[in-house]
Amino acid sequence: MCTILKKFLLSLATAFSFVLFLGSCTNEEDINNNGYSDKEKAKIETLMNLFDSYGWELDTTVSIEQRNKELLEMDYEKTKSFLEYMSNGIEFDNFEPTQQNEDNAPKALSNTRSTMTFPIYGSHSSAVASSQTTMILSYDGPKPSSVTIQSTSVSSNPATTWTPDEYGSFNFSGNKCDNIKATGMIKYGSIYKHKYEMVGWCSKNSSGIVDDGKITGFHAI
Repeated sequence: MCTILKKFLLSLATAFSFVLFLGSCTNEEDINNNGYSDKEKAKIETLMNLFDSYGWELDTTVSIEQRNKELLEMDYEKTKSFLEYMSNGIEFDNFEPTQQNEDNAPKALSNTRSTMTFPIYGSHSSAVASSQTTMILSYDGPKPSSVTIQSTSVSSNPATTWTPDEYGSFNFSGNKCDNIKATGMIKYGSIYKHKYEMVGWCSKNSSGIVDDGKITGFHAI
């Protein structure tokens, strides 16, 4: 009986070790067993290591075929320049603060509420990347004590996808509300993602109406 039990436990341990071995080889086999040339295999592995070195997370819900396809379509030097650029953060210093006009004048969200909205913007352009960023703020008038982020959007080149987290509210200090922040995920293509925060400010006039503001930057977190 003891001999049978020992054989069973030994077989079980061997099977478990084999499963662990297979798991450790998955990434390598994903590359090697799909008919890629040695040059293509090297490019896939090099780019995966590049994203990893900058802290970008692989989206494991994307198929291996789609992942490899996108990696093979990337230019290594352009991708490296983009990742380096993003790692340093983006300061929106070439876009003037929002001034109130007929298009962005505060508007009530409904006829029965005094909640108003005001957009602030950010923009940047360089040889590596460019973007247009919008944040819609809402507040209860008149003379609000805080603003709440209602929505955000990002349009960029190279193309990225911005998926925001849950929005928060931010208090005024005097007539200005600093460090308004929206966190979310930036996805490069459909395979790699990184956490970022969008930062801005707004101010209100003597009547308590928010009439100025700007998105000041995008920072990795």
